[in-house]
Amino acid sequence: MKFFAILSKQFGSRVVRFKLDHTAEELMRNIFTEAANKFDSPNNTEIPFSADYTPSQDELFFIDNFNSGIDLDPLLRPNTIPILDIKNKNDGVSLNNIVGIIATDTKNKRFLIQYFEKRNIIDLSRTIIQHLVNSSDEFVAATSNGISIPNEILAIIDSNKKLRFRSFQRLRHIFDMDSYFKEATDEELYNFMNECSKLETIQGFNILEIADTTIRKKISIINKTGVLNDYSVNELKESANRAGYDLPLNKSKNKIQLPNNKLQFKDLLQFLSSNIYEDPISHATRITNSSRPYKNN
Repeated sequence: MKFFAILSKQFGSRVVRFKLDHTAEELMRNIFTEAANKFDSPNNTEIPFSADYTPSQDELFFIDNFNSGIDLDPLLRPNTIPILDIKNKNDGVSLNNIVGIIATDTKNKRFLIQYFEKRNIIDLSRTIIQHLVNSSDEFVAATSNGISIPNEILAIIDSNKKLRFRSFQRLRHIFDMDSYFKEATDEELYNFMNECSKLETIQGFNILEIADTTIRKKISIINKTGVLNDYSVNELKESANRAGYDLPLNKSKNKIQLPNNKLQFKDLLQFLSSNIYEDPISHATRITNSSRPYKNN
């Protein structure tokens, strides 16, 4: 098992090799092996990646034929990979440029991925350590920085390019995941517009042209909460009136008309994702996930 640092996307050659002594290599091997065993637990269920779903503790996302954007094959020939040298100022590489750590599991022909962030950097510039060479009771100033190794694995890329992972957001910190995110979310946008009988679009409305990150996130929340399935247009209109929001409706007043204006469209999504509704018991206007009454100022 050999270990490599994944550098941030600004570097063309994104992978460099850790040069480790025997003790450090054994430590990292033990950490990765234990983490991989936990990751491979038979209690974990693998599910296809979906941008609008948050996996539980015993679930793993997977993506087949994953393109990491990094040529991983050379890692199986570690001597061909340059060594991480933070003292070399010419290449501009520092510990701050590390975004992930890869271990090559040659026995199983796969790559183990760890998430790495600035909190993993140990800044020793203001640290004193006990000097054990000459005197066990003497403390000296530390002269170099280091890193701590996480005890969990973020993802595993198998030999058949199958990616298994837990956190999409953390994976985006390491790999370019936009194509996978957009593919899932575009389908979600399509379903939002075309599969809900309570919504109506006007001519010229193109949701893909205005769908920024905020819009995509709000629609994911709306689809997940099921507010458009659980409440009628009249119920949503009454809730909007109590919340002081002018719900856009078509001429027949039987459907919600999606505004062609981006700002107005975001206002509608904000209302629907907040899920402001009339409590059937107290009849107070409330916000989902909150027991406090909603005050309309």
